[in-house]
Amino acid sequence: TLPEPVEEENDMLDLAYGLTPTSRLACQIIVEPRMKDWIFVVPKDVNDQR
Repeated sequence: TLPEPVEEENDMLDLAYGLTPTSRLACQIIVEPRMKDWIFVVPKDVNDQR
């Protein structure tokens, strides 16, 4: 499993489209060899707050 998100990541996730209990910001995940069989799902839509 991944470490729990820090407060700043949780704040950004509050703005995410289609948030699920396992949602994480992709930019915060460091892919490691142990994750070779993991499946990462990227949402089809985004909520751009710019």
